[in-house]
Amino acid sequence: MQEEHRHNIEDAIKKRDAISFRYLCADGQRTRHNAVYPREIFEKGNHIFFRAYCHFTKDTRLFRLDRVQSLQLTSREEHFTTRREIIGVIVTIVLAFLFLLFFSRRYRWRRLKEFIFMKLGIE
Repeated sequence: MQEEHRHNIEDAIKKRDAISFRYLCADGQRTRHNAVYPREIFEKGNHIFFRAYCHFTKDTRLFRLDRVQSLQLTSREEHFTTRREIIGVIVTIVLAFLFLLFFSRRYRWRRLKEFIFMKLGIE
């Protein structure tokens, strides 16, 4: 299992992708790590370690490979879906406002529209 995890971590390092995994701490507690970006993998003594940047804690951490459980590669795109959705909503709102600003007869912005169109030479 460690060899498979090592291969996945090396692959994530090359692709600059994130991984998620459960981790068994030295005190016996299990923790879940998501959006962790591995940077290097190395051997020290009898153990294999990897250094990774944790997106949520904004910190670089050191993990022992034999304590990693259920490791999964996570595409970088999956973490920024929410950001893209928010930007999409904001753009939609701005475009809707501009449409109302320039093409609605109900708003008092009509003179502004006429002024801008006049300056641009559009009738």
